[in-house]
Amino acid sequence: MIYLVGEVDENMVLRVLTCLDKNPKRANFMLNSIGGSLSDGLAIYDRIRALPVSTITATGVCASAATVILQAAKIRRATPTTQFQFHLVDFGDTQDNKDFKTHYDNVVFKLFKKRVSWTSYQRALKEKVIDTFTALELGFIDEIYDGKIHAKPGLS
Repeated sequence: MIYLVGEVDENMVLRVLTCLDKNPKRANFMLNSIGGSLSDGLAIYDRIRALPVSTITATGVCASAATVILQAAKIRRATPTTQFQFHLVDFGDTQDNKDFKTHYDNVVFKLFKKRVSWTSYQRALKEKVIDTFTALELGFIDEIYDGKIHAKPGLS
C-alpha cells in the first residue's frame, strides 16, 4: 500500500516515484489529500496511469488536485465518509495568468472526460463539495469501500 497523504507537492511526487521505481505491474494507493499543486498532481497521474493494474482508495478528503490523481487508477474507490471537492484551476485574478488558467482547466476536463460525463463534471463544479454516494452516482469513483465493495448496479 502506498499512502498519498497531505498536500500534493513535489515531495508526494518523489514518494510515488520512489515507491514505483522498481517498475511494478500493480499498486494500491490510499489517498487523503486537500489537494495542492496541479502540476505535481499531473506528474503523479501520469505515473499511476502507466501501471497495468492500480487501485486508489480515497478516504477522508479528496480535494482539488487529489481528485485528478484519483482518476488515474484503473479502479477508483472511496470510503463511505469521504468528501470530494471540485473547482476550476485558481491562479489568482491577474490577466497574465488567463491563458495558463484556461489551458489547465482544459487539461483537467480532458482527464475527467475520459471517465466522467460533461454533465457530471459540471454538477461537481457547481456543487463544489460532494459525498461518496454522489461521487459514485456521477462516475468519479467506481466503488464504495467499507470492507466490502459496493459498485454501481451492473458493475459488480
